[in-house]
Amino acid sequence: MGNLIRRAFNWVDQGNRPYIFILLLLAASSLLVYANPRALLAFLLLLSTPLLLYFTHTDRRFKVFVGLLLAVAVLPVVGIRNIFYLEVAFQISVFAALALGLNIVVGFAGLLDLGYIAFYAVGAYLWAIFGSRQLLLLYEVPGTAPATTTFPLGADWFWLFLFLGVGLAALTGILLGTPVLRLRGDYLAIVTLGFGEVIRVLANNLDKPINLTNGPQGITPIQRPPLPPPFITEPIRSVLSTLTGKATVTDADLYQLVFYFLALIIILIVIATSGGKPEKSSPGPAVKAPVVEAPRKPAVDVSLLEAEGKKKTDEGLKLIQPRLKADASAPKENVRGDLEKGLKLLNEGIAAYEEAGRRAGKSYPLADSQKTRARAIKTLCDDDLEKEGLSKCEEGMKLFHTTEAVMTAKTAASDDEKKKLREDLQKVVKLITEGMNLFDRSYQVSGHSFDTTRYGQTLKISRGKLLELK
Repeated sequence: MGNLIRRAFNWVDQGNRPYIFILLLLAASSLLVYANPRALLAFLLLLSTPLLLYFTHTDRRFKVFVGLLLAVAVLPVVGIRNIFYLEVAFQISVFAALALGLNIVVGFAGLLDLGYIAFYAVGAYLWAIFGSRQLLLLYEVPGTAPATTTFPLGADWFWLFLFLGVGLAALTGILLGTPVLRLRGDYLAIVTLGFGEVIRVLANNLDKPINLTNGPQGITPIQRPPLPPPFITEPIRSVLSTLTGKATVTDADLYQLVFYFLALIIILIVIATSGGKPEKSSPGPAVKAPVVEAPRKPAVDVSLLEAEGKKKTDEGLKLIQPRLKADASAPKENVRGDLEKGLKLLNEGIAAYEEAGRRAGKSYPLADSQKTRARAIKTLCDDDLEKEGLSKCEEGMKLFHTTEAVMTAKTAASDDEKKKLREDLQKVVKLITEGMNLFDRSYQVSGHSFDTTRYGQTLKISRGKLLELK
C-alpha cells in the first residue's frame, strides 16, 4: 500500500501535473464544501490542499498564490457558510503563530524552551483581568460575585492590551532569561519546564488571599473588541451575503472573520520579521571576548574529493546514459548490471561533491546528474526490479496458500503427493527469495524501502514445512 501511494505521488509530482492536480483539488474541494457546508470529509479534503502544496515540487510563486487564495478567499467564504470551519481555521492560525514564535526561541536562538506556552498565558491573563470584571472582584470569593458588577474598562481597550500583552510576555522572558541563560543543555530545558509549571500553578491558586485569576474556575465573561465602524462592516457584510448565499451575516460571523484575519496578520508579521535561516547556536549567554583580529583560516583543500566526485560521476553517467534508451535486443541482466553499477558510482560521486561543498562552502552544478539519477532509478527500480520483485513474491504467496490448503486437507499424503508438495514449497522459497533479493537490489541504489514482513514470515514457514516433509 505504501509503495502504491509513493508511486502515485511520484507520478503526480512530475512536470505540470502538480500544478493541475492542486488547482483541481482546490476547486473541487471548495465546491464540495460550498455545496455541502456540513460535509466534514469535503472540508478535510480542502485542508489537504496546503499539505500537498508543501510536499510537491512547484514554483514558490504558485505556492504563495494558492496559499493566499485558500486563506484569504476560500476559507472565509466556506467559513461563513459553516462557522465551525472558520473556528477551526482560527485555531490552526493561533497555534501556527505559537509554533513560529517557538521556532524563534529554539530554531534561531538554539534554546530548548519547554515552558514556552507560559508566555502565552501571561499575555492572555493580562487582558482577561483588565477586560473582565475581575479587577473589581479582587476581594470576592470565587463564584459569589454579584451579576450586576460592571466592567472597569471599555472593550476598545483590547487593542491597546494586545500590545501590552506582548510587552508583558517579553518582560517576563527577560526576567526569566537573565539568570536562566547561564545554564546550558538539559538544565536549561528543566528550568523552562519548571517555569511553565509555575505559571500553571499560579493561575490555579491566585484566587486567595486576593482573587486575581479566579482560580481553576477561570475568568468569565471577558469583553471582546468592538467591530470596525459600519461604513467598513456593512459593505463586507453585503459582499459575504452575496457570496455565501446567507440572508444575514451576523455580528458573530464577522467576529470570527475579524479574529481569523487578525491571526493571519500576526503570522505574516512574525514571518516577515524573522526571515533568514536559523543558525546553530549553543544554549547559554554569549561571552564577550577581547576584540582581536582572528587569523584567517586557510582554505580547505577539497581537490581530492572533487577529483573523486568527477571521476565517479563521469563513470556512472557513461554506464547509465546508453541504457536509458530503449533497446529490446539488449540482454535484461546486462542492462540491469550497467544501471546498478552506474547508479552506485553516480551516488558515490554526488556524495563526494556534496561533502566537498560542505567542507569548503562551495556549490557544484549537479542538477543534470540528479535528473539522470532519477531517470535511472525509475527505469531500473520503479519499472523493473520492484515490479518483478513484487510479482515474484505475490506468485510465491499464492502458491504457498494453495500448497498449505492441500497439506491441511490431507492428513496422510502418499509419497508422490509429498514429492509434489516439496516441489511446490521449493518453488515458493525460490520465488520469494528472488523477489526479496530484487527489492534489496533496488534499495541498494535508490534507498527505496519495502515492507517485506509477510513475505519473510511465509519464507520461514515454507522452509519449516519442507523439513516436515523430508
